[in-house]
Amino acid sequence: MTVAGDVQAPVDDVGFYAHRVEINAKNVQDGLGPNDSGVSAKTVTFAIDEQLQQGGWIIGQDRVDIDVFNSDGTRPYFAFPDELVSLKMDVDSQARYLSEILRHGSGRIEFAVWPQNMQSGIFD
Repeated sequence: MTVAGDVQAPVDDVGFYAHRVEINAKNVQDGLGPNDSGVSAKTVTFAIDEQLQQGGWIIGQDRVDIDVFNSDGTRPYFAFPDELVSLKMDVDSQARYLSEILRHGSGRIEFAVWPQNMQSGIFD
């Protein structure tokens, strides 16, 4: 499943159930224009078998749930040699620190970061 536009449901719950999900940063209507693609709703749920590649936004006014159940390397969008990748997220934010981006989240987050063009001290 690919999202390449502006999906909005401000008063509704939206759920996506797929083997793989890709949320493009660019809108299919203006591929050379600014980033204008993503999902926003009251609550957003993703139930994915293999992989989520997130380049656009995911905004849940109340909650965002992302579950990736069975990453086994079957036709992923993105992969490292000999490693499974369940979630690839492009962080393009106005926030100065990563803690500001994740401030309202809860739960356990495990990730690796390969910074490019970031100021020293961004991870406060």
